[in-house]
This record gives sequence, C-alpha cells and structure tokens, in this order.
Amino acid sequence: MNTRVIYLALALAVSLLTLSLVTLALAQGGTDSQPDGALVRPAQATPAAPSPTGDDSNPINPPHVVIPDAYRSNAASVAAAAESVVYFTPQDENTSTTVLFLYNTNSTTATVGLQTYYINGSLTISTSVAIPPNGLVRICGDTVMTVSASWSNYVLVNFTTFSAYGKLTLPPGVKAEGYVAWDYTGVYDPLTNTPTLPMRFSQVAPGASTVYFTPQDENTSTTALFLYNTNPTTATVNLHTYYVDGSLTISTSVIVPPNGMTRISADTVTTVSASWSNYVLINFTTFSAYAKMTVPPGVLYDGYVAWDVSGIYDPLVISQTLPLRFSMDPSMVFLPSVQR
Repeated sequence: MNTRVIYLALALAVSLLTLSLVTLALAQGGTDSQPDGALVRPAQATPAAPSPTGDDSNPINPPHVVIPDAYRSNAASVAAAAESVVYFTPQDENTSTTVLFLYNTNSTTATVGLQTYYINGSLTISTSVAIPPNGLVRICGDTVMTVSASWSNYVLVNFTTFSAYGKLTLPPGVKAEGYVAWDYTGVYDPLTNTPTLPMRFSQVAPGASTVYFTPQDENTSTTALFLYNTNPTTATVNLHTYYVDGSLTISTSVIVPPNGMTRISADTVTTVSASWSNYVLINFTTFSAYAKMTVPPGVLYDGYVAWDVSGIYDPLVISQTLPLRFSMDPSMVFLPSVQR
C-alpha cells in the first residue's frame, strides 16, 4: 500500500471520529435558548401573520392580535380569585417594539386580560391570553424571527401608536415584566443586540400623590413625560422644578383630558407620528435640578430621558434612552431646602 493511500485512509478515519464526537456533543449539550439539551436543533420560529397595510406610526388598518391556539383562553381557565390591574406604556413605532412576559406561578391555567386605549380613552384592543400552569407566555408588538425555540409560540399584539396606554388584568399568582426594544426592520430578533428600555407598570393610587424625579435637558438630551388620566373627568397635574439651591424654577399645571393622555417634552418635537401632534413643551433646561409632580387620583405617569444631538426630538428615531426614576419618598432623592 503506497503512502498516498495510507494518508487518505487516516484522513477518512479522523473525519468519521470528528463527526461522531460532534453528534454526541449535540445530543448531550444544548443551546443558550434551550440549555437543558432537550432539543438537538433549536426550532425555527413560525412567522406570525403579517402586519396590516401601513406602518406602525400611521397604520391604515386598526391594531390586531394573533394568539396561538395553545394560548387562547376559555371560560374554564378564568380565575375566580381577586385580580390586580396594572397600567403600562406600549411603544410600537417604526423603530421600536414592546415585549411583555407573563409568568404563571399557579398549577392551573390562568387568563390575563389585555386592553389598550386611544389617547381619548376609547378602546383600541381588547383580548385575553391564557398562561399555562407554571408557564410563561411572551408577547411582542412586532413579528418575531429567531432560532430561539423559547420564542416559537409568542403572541403577536400589534399595538401601533394608536395604543396610547395599556392595561393588564392579572389573576393572583401571575407576574408581568417587559421592555421596549428598538429595531429598524419591524421584525424583532431577541438574539440580536439592541437598545432596550425597561417597562414600568403602575397601579392607580387611592388618593392624590406627590412624586419627585430628576429631569435632564442638556444640549444632547431631553426629558419625555407621559400623563394618563383613567378618570371620566378632566384632571390637572401640577408640576414644579427647582434650582440646586431649592428655589423655584418652573411652576405650572398640565391638563389631562378624560380617559386621555398628555405627552410632555423638554425639546421641540418634530415627527410624522400623529400621536405627538399635541405635545406640551416644557423647557426644563439645566436649571431644573429636580422636579415635583402632584398627581390626582386615577392619573398615572411614566417617562424617560432620550439623547438627541440636534435639540429637536423625534420619537421615531432610534436613540439611547434612560427610564426616569419616580420616588414618593423625598429622602430618596436630592431635595435641598424645598418645601415638601
């Protein structure tokens, strides 16, 4: 047997051995999305139904919901115990999508109610999602395409910008979490690195409350606030800001329509998004070292800081964001010599 044949035989043996080792590793291992090794290959997610004609910021057709059969609720799965209601701010612009996670810690199926509303308080979406016993359901505002098997049965809720605010009705033992992710394509891949903004969930306070926060309004940043009125009557929110020494900088009040929403921005807003057409401009500037809001019962609030180099804010443009931290305890924030 010549040398060339021997080399070919050795190469073939090494190839067979390598293939056997790889097969064994796949069978025993797993991937980041399926660490227990139950799947040899992560399943490709089935594309959800396409979005309606029109883009998220100005859709022609109304928002829609696509729920896999496994997550459709029925009368038998409705919990009889007391429920809790939380409110949140979905974002579903051309460049962003809302992602929600619903965790059921019960040994029986639970049903979560989901409603969203126009700025004037009229209903946009009303649906329910069944959460399996000791299970997790993922909801996304955009179509999801990923090799992650854990996303294969996500629920598509196309919020669009018509969904100014949302409401979740959570049975006992069901937890909610979520975030906003920025994506250019309108198709979300959770395995792709992208800027995110944590979702804040709020409950209606029984009485008027005073909250404190730190606005940012530098040359490259702006503060955006959202005020939601869940009452059938007009509400007034008082807003004050202060210098570092505690003296008054701004003293104003903002009207929030019945069952409506008011957006506030520290910079001029320019955008094709109709939902920002009636924003309130409050130029905090750097003199506003901290702020105080007096919020009547039934009014919810949210906000973030967005970085914009031009000093003109466009919510449809991807930018780095920072959630605002609201505190009801003055000792937890910087409040020198202010009347509390």
